[in-house]
Amino acid sequence: MPLPGGLVMADREADRDGLALDVLTVSLGPVLVDWPGGLVVGARLQGDVVSGVTVSVVGAGHGDEPYWLRPWLRAEGGEAVGERELRGWRAARALDVVATLLEVAGWEDAAAAGRRFRDDVLAGLGSPGAQQHGHGAMDQSPELLDSNLFAVDAGLDRWARRVARSRVLRWSLRDVGQVDGGEGVPPGFVGDTHDRLLAWVAEAVGGGRVADFSSEAKEFVAAERARNRWIVEHLPRLLTGAELGEARLIVAGLGVDVDVAVWDAAGAGVAHG
Repeated sequence: MPLPGGLVMADREADRDGLALDVLTVSLGPVLVDWPGGLVVGARLQGDVVSGVTVSVVGAGHGDEPYWLRPWLRAEGGEAVGERELRGWRAARALDVVATLLEVAGWEDAAAAGRRFRDDVLAGLGSPGAQQHGHGAMDQSPELLDSNLFAVDAGLDRWARRVARSRVLRWSLRDVGQVDGGEGVPPGFVGDTHDRLLAWVAEAVGGGRVADFSSEAKEFVAAERARNRWIVEHLPRLLTGAELGEARLIVAGLGVDVDVAVWDAAGAGVAHG
């Protein structure tokens, strides 16, 4: 039955315990705080449990190259891109994912610190990304930047250890969004959301889920396209049965790059493949 504003009255349906609960279909995204911009999840909710999911991605559709792939795409185009720059971009991307996950988990102060480290790395690379993300950034020498990437800098080292060793985070994220091993599962994804948090933290401080930061650009771009394709394809299974709060943690911990997913689906990256 339609309600004012186009809302729909909830139906009633038996849940997994046989109880009759309201069933309501809601849309998460494409615009939501601490949510991947452009990701749309249509979720059927029984109480606060997700019982059915559809996933789609939307974007500008103008074939813009994904922000986080820029140095690798430049390298594919024949430009000389140094290992330091590639390490920096991967560290900044990992810090961005960890900060979002911490924000969703309720660790606002640690999330803000992670975003500051992200912006400092980007600023040290001469990237406009720090300004785009809305933070001022400190000037850094190449030596200081390299130290940050390898967790020698005391501030980043303390932050990473605090996040990785937190019992509260481990309790909050353990058994959330379990991914079993198998063919096609992206590196660093096996396990639960806490396992993926540790993998992102390791990458942020230079430990990386893929040790060779200077791997061939074509291979890295292909791997990122495959990673985001896998997320969009398997997200309905991962979210079904989760509570709504858990669903948001799962999405944040996967680190989906909607720009890559849209770009890949539109075939904009064919020339680089």
